[in-house]
Amino acid sequence: MRVDSVMSSFDQVIGLLYESVVCEAPWQRFMDVLLKATGSSAMSIQKWRNNELLVKVESETAEISRLNELLKSIGSIPVGLVTCASEINNINELSPRNDLLSIDLMDLEGSRVAIRLMRSSSYGPYSEIDKNIMARLSDHLIRALGIYQNQLSRSSGLNIYTYTSEQLPLGIVALNDVGKIINCNSSAEIIMGRSDCVVRDGKNLTAFDADDGRKLNQLVQKVILDAKLKQQFEPESMRLRRKGSNGYIYVLIRALKTHKHISGSRIPSVAVYLSEDESVYAPPQKLLRQMFGLTKAEASLVNQMVRGQSLGDACVQLGRSHNTGRSQLSSIFSKVGVNKQAELVRAVFNSVASLALSKDQESIIVA
Repeated sequence: MRVDSVMSSFDQVIGLLYESVVCEAPWQRFMDVLLKATGSSAMSIQKWRNNELLVKVESETAEISRLNELLKSIGSIPVGLVTCASEINNINELSPRNDLLSIDLMDLEGSRVAIRLMRSSSYGPYSEIDKNIMARLSDHLIRALGIYQNQLSRSSGLNIYTYTSEQLPLGIVALNDVGKIINCNSSAEIIMGRSDCVVRDGKNLTAFDADDGRKLNQLVQKVILDAKLKQQFEPESMRLRRKGSNGYIYVLIRALKTHKHISGSRIPSVAVYLSEDESVYAPPQKLLRQMFGLTKAEASLVNQMVRGQSLGDACVQLGRSHNTGRSQLSSIFSKVGVNKQAELVRAVFNSVASLALSKDQESIIVA
């Protein structure tokens, strides 16, 4: 697509700009088209406020490093004015082999947005048509950059929540407004994968026992209707017996607050929390040492006791004498600030130790 094509199909170019902001490789499709149309070798968009770089987007081209060097040299230019290299003081001396097309703008939040294109001077100077393209694109580029920045912020926040949910020793299942499964964390996958209590039936969350499954579905539908019709968000709970009477799964069902005019098959409306009565997590010993000032031997003892072992069983498991274990436990109590084993386990559970678990470490769920 050449310059004249860009001007004749400007609406398509704008559409491509907004599409490229949210695609898998943000900005690159749009930048590739614009670089080709203007004969440019690099493009950069930067957003600044109070000398802080808020966001930067640049083309994936070999010349981008050269463009970044020039940006440091020329700094800012008059706001709203599309300029070429010949119109910027000393730029020809800094880069006689390159031409620049530049514009600085202010957005509604008072941030300065700097847009730069660069191409070889052998291609000829940027024309008035090139300047016109830059001027017409500038407002759209600011809006697209704002969308992209908001998307990055939401994405980073979502990544934090996703990571946290993956580390919790608690199954979490998200359902839509008709009770169908949208997604779940790894702990829920483990629980449902055993097929001995709470199970996945296609997109439906049900139970191994038919009566339990009906009750679970009734509670889910009650929570959905209460939230929709009454704007009530009281959680419901139940206990499901596992196959063979091997304990229970405890279920908490809570509606999520969403906009009343927004719904859909991929919009979470209900969170179902699953907890196993005998499930615990094994914190990384390194983290226990750092958090509570424990020795390696003390951290390994805490690790066993958090799993529910008595001091005697833990000493046997670790190959230590009971006297050694008792001495180490006394030191642990002093460092953690507790007096009983139950208090020690509670202190570990109430810490952030579980959030450091990763998939290549021990399983979150230890049955």
